[in-house]
Amino acid sequence: MARDFPTRVSRLVLVNSVGGGVWSSAGGQERPIRERPWWNWCVSAMVEAAESVHARRIPQFRLDEFAFNALRNAHGVWQTGNLARTADLIDALEEIAVRAMPVVVLWGADDHVIPRTSFHAVCAALGDPEVREVPGNHNWLIDDAELFGQVLTESQAGRAVSAPVLSPSFVFCSTTRIAQ
Repeated sequence: MARDFPTRVSRLVLVNSVGGGVWSSAGGQERPIRERPWWNWCVSAMVEAAESVHARRIPQFRLDEFAFNALRNAHGVWQTGNLARTADLIDALEEIAVRAMPVVVLWGADDHVIPRTSFHAVCAALGDPEVREVPGNHNWLIDDAELFGQVLTESQAGRAVSAPVLSPSFVFCSTTRIAQ
């Protein structure tokens, strides 16, 4: 929508954004995201979900919802996961960057569902977006809904995050790391 209807969108906040188009294998070699094995993506997602469940951060009804939907519409869950797993939005992000639209990228520092290389590619395509790296994995917005609400509200308002800040972790884009 931000690319196709720029007059309707004044700022963009990307949360755990897919679309970086790359991932890196165990050897560190960058490869197109469509080459990331489905089992690698699934294992990452399941490990992060288990971490959240272990820490009792995901309510049981969310797990029940997912299980119900996975059983009721397994093909739909597969299609959604495959779309997220193979998305390459670099061209669209570069168009948004050319328009100089304010963009904030929110990302969990320990996210393995969205590979760090893919996250870096999103940031690079956007030029110099404001990046806010929060503690947690891909489920950070569920695990810490209060922090998610705070960071999202402040990002939409264009205000600096009032949470304590950790040291920046990226050299090519301005990053604010937010402490728990």
